[in-house]
Amino acid sequence: MAETPHIVVTGSVRDMRPYLASAAIALSTVRYGVGVQNKVLEAMAMATPVVCSPQANSALQTHVGEDILVGDSPEAIANHILDLLGSPEKRSRIGAAGRKYVETYQTWDRSVSILENMYAESINAWHGEAARKVKV
Repeated sequence: MAETPHIVVTGSVRDMRPYLASAAIALSTVRYGVGVQNKVLEAMAMATPVVCSPQANSALQTHVGEDILVGDSPEAIANHILDLLGSPEKRSRIGAAGRKYVETYQTWDRSVSILENMYAESINAWHGEAARKVKV
């Protein structure tokens, strides 16, 4: 295995925050993803700029190119990585925007509100169906 001082493979760690805080970039190139990719959100919450595949971003409502960088091919991913490594200002801007995204859209209050609305819609739909059955 080749060694380079710029890449560290840790395996499992107890707490990702120190690693994310010191990372220049977080990378998530999952090919299959269902639901929210929590590792992506964890990196964004730490203001670490994220480069990912479309699948890793599919459950998020990010502004691609602002909050996160998405590449649909190995070449596009590599280009995003090189671009970020070459621009501390862009890393800072993407990282800060990612953090703001998490603070704005991934809060418990917002999640509870969405769930409450789903319940209310279901109850209203059920009551409407029940009322139609009674009229028939």
